[in-house]
Amino acid sequence: MKRLISFMLLSLLLFFTVFAMGCSKAPQPEIRRAELTDSEQKLLAAAGVSEYYVFDIDLAGGDFTGLKSWVEYYENGTLAKKEYGIELTSPSTNFRESNKRLVITLREGASQAREYEYYVSITYKGGMDGGRKASIPKPEFTTSSTGSAERQIIEPNKPIILVVSLFDKDGAIPEFITDDTYTGREDEIERILQSDYVYLFYCQFDKPEE
Repeated sequence: MKRLISFMLLSLLLFFTVFAMGCSKAPQPEIRRAELTDSEQKLLAAAGVSEYYVFDIDLAGGDFTGLKSWVEYYENGTLAKKEYGIELTSPSTNFRESNKRLVITLREGASQAREYEYYVSITYKGGMDGGRKASIPKPEFTTSSTGSAERQIIEPNKPIILVVSLFDKDGAIPEFITDDTYTGREDEIERILQSDYVYLFYCQFDKPEE
């Protein structure tokens, strides 16, 4: 009798395990903040990079056909400049590989001290897709606050805020950055734009409309 009860309990356990597995959600495409090794950080520093933001991309089999990444720079709440770092409308076959990274770098401008050289690339195991170099203003500031999204679900044709950088002059304290900031909610954007200078770094994964 005990053996029968044990068998029934085991059968029920297996049933619920299989049921739970069957009901689990399929992997969702996502982009995550990458953890860099010491050697990777040293390599970026040796290349003269002032600031860098690196994200791991997992498209989870999604049939994405393009990618774009850009930065918006605001002064006193007004959009002063928008620059695209990369626009891939026909990505390489490596774009669909599971292991890839989006790398955003800022380098001190060679010609003008008040500019950053902005560059975006997608790196793969066997190579990379590079964008174009662009110049964005480097504000004069006394206080700053920067944050990057830990994890974002990728939705087709929808902009994603990856990095927020806030700067203020005259010793003012920048607005605080929260998880809600990366949702792009209108009230959140209005709030952070109260800082004197703001960088918003975006990306978007494109897919044909059905």
